[in-house]
Amino acid sequence: RDYAGDWSSDVCSSDLRQCHSSLHWLGHRNALAASLSPLQNLESWADLQVDITVSGRGALQALGVDRVRNRPCRDLSAGQKRRSALARLVMAQRPLWILDEPFDGLDQAGLADLADLFNAQTGQAGAILVTSHQPLPTRIKSQRVLPLQVAP
Repeated sequence: RDYAGDWSSDVCSSDLRQCHSSLHWLGHRNALAASLSPLQNLESWADLQVDITVSGRGALQALGVDRVRNRPCRDLSAGQKRRSALARLVMAQRPLWILDEPFDGLDQAGLADLADLFNAQTGQAGAILVTSHQPLPTRIKSQRVLPLQVAP
């Protein structure tokens, strides 16, 4: 899908439903219910969406955490939780991603998988806004870094 021209901030001021389905927002917390499994969390989230194109299981496979799909999230490592939360990015194709600290808890393989997701998103003319205390993985092909500093 070609995203060029699909997203505009005007959408969010005029139609909240269209705004919601045009972007992904993932905060620094994973928004996973601890007592539910990753698959149950994703299925619950998917029930509230209108644009799901990939199943929860397929998204967990894409992020390399399918083997823990049925374990309660409280029993997962920080990296497994983060990958499970990031699986939402795979489930619904949206032109804008807003991500807060997406690299937290990820090992080298997780960082590589996320870089591949970023490259696929920008390769389809999508945009990603990231806040991070960590440097961006070098595998990300297209990036513009704007360092923020505290004013004196």
